[in-house]
Amino acid sequence: MQGLHDRLRDVHGEDSLQALCLALSLARQLLTSFVEDGGRVVYAGTDSDYAIDATFSAIGSANGKEST
Repeated sequence: MQGLHDRLRDVHGEDSLQALCLALSLARQLLTSFVEDGGRVVYAGTDSDYAIDATFSAIGSANGKEST
């Protein structure tokens, strides 16, 4: 998230799997908020939009379902 946020808090969980899921959820939420606020995420070296929903599937979505 370097470039969007200077310093994020560390993510902790009961075990490594939960910590990973929480970190992925946070990444999705930050990227989605950035795009909803008018920002744009593109693939490196291109002008093609990065597919946040396709990358994260249902991880971190509000209702556990992929958004449309």
